Amino acid sequence: MLERTLASAPWPCDLGGAPGVRLRVAPQSVTRPPQIANPGGLRRAVAALETHEVVDLAEAMDELIKAAVGHTLRLSMTVDLDREGGVSEEALAGVNAVLGKVKAGWVLR
Repeated sequence: MLERTLASAPWPCDLGGAPGVRLRVAPQSVTRPPQIANPGGLRRAVAALETHEVVDLAEAMDELIKAAVGHTLRLSMTVDLDREGGVSEEALAGVNAVLGKVKAGWVLR
């Protein structure tokens, strides 16, 4: 499977934007969300979201909560930070600072 790198131009794009698209082979290992008890009644949706799709999810959160009334609704988040040549310490510190504001102890390792 292929995925865009962080330095890639947006995809899909027109012919003029194609030279800026950068792809790489996706890592083979897949991190699975933690298993939750009661698998008989549990329903799970898994998707890799782009940053703009996370914003869309945040905007739809009230509607999602209303739709799930009477049920336990959990969201498991994985944040990946990558760059050809390695992640800079400055970016790592900045992202970790933001994640820590959302939930104490949430850091990239």
